[in-house]
Amino acid sequence: MFYLAQITKIIKKNPFRLTLFLSMSFAFLIVSSNPQQVVELIIQKTDSTKQNPYFHALIDGKENHARISRNLTEIPGVEKVEILPQAEIQAQVQSILTDLKVTIPADMNQLNYNGIKVFLSQGIKDHGQNLIRDYLTRLAGESNITLGNIVNLALPIVPTKFKFFYDYLQYITIALFFVFWFVSFRMIEQPIQKNSYLIEQFQRRKKVSVKTYLSLFGLILGFATLPLLIFLEVQWTLTVAVVCLTLPIFLLRRRYLW
Repeated sequence: MFYLAQITKIIKKNPFRLTLFLSMSFAFLIVSSNPQQVVELIIQKTDSTKQNPYFHALIDGKENHARISRNLTEIPGVEKVEILPQAEIQAQVQSILTDLKVTIPADMNQLNYNGIKVFLSQGIKDHGQNLIRDYLTRLAGESNITLGNIVNLALPIVPTKFKFFYDYLQYITIALFFVFWFVSFRMIEQPIQKNSYLIEQFQRRKKVSVKTYLSLFGLILGFATLPLLIFLEVQWTLTVAVVCLTLPIFLLRRRYLW
């Protein structure tokens, strides 16, 4: 209780600094508990990820693919329909026939077909996707159309020069929050040291700064780490974060000079 009382005194004298430190401690632990979710949240906020799921369709050249495209755009769940250029059609023919495990004919270039790319709404369920594909099949006729697989772009396409940073984005995010947390600790280090120095001078107590921080550390564990362990499936990085929170103990052991 004595050291909890010291924490209360420090809060009263330095409310902003201690509030910032507690906030950054909680944030550091939460980010470390499941960094993948944090990364996905960051990704969702970037323009590069706002790409809708889509699929390709090959339509027999005898069918009016322009009319089919217009009709398709009128139904809910379809964002837009693009008519593919011949070069991209060629690539999609190879891809679709390969997926279907169909032998690619030698005279494929002579086949008469048109290609479209159908973009679906974000968040559309599998049932809705299947309904759109069924509707497209009825529009063109089952024997006149071949559908490719639906592509869901959950992650952005990252340029090669940035791929290293993207691959390690989870760890970079944790490291960044660690830096913020450590800066917030340095802001409260001096108030803890000053308060502890006065107590050690006038009372028979030793290592007050370390014990005060240990009390603060216990509060952080109780209010953040335990709920995370109980309610979430956390990763090993949380253990690393908890170990990092003990680093101030070694810094506070240094003799403080007024």
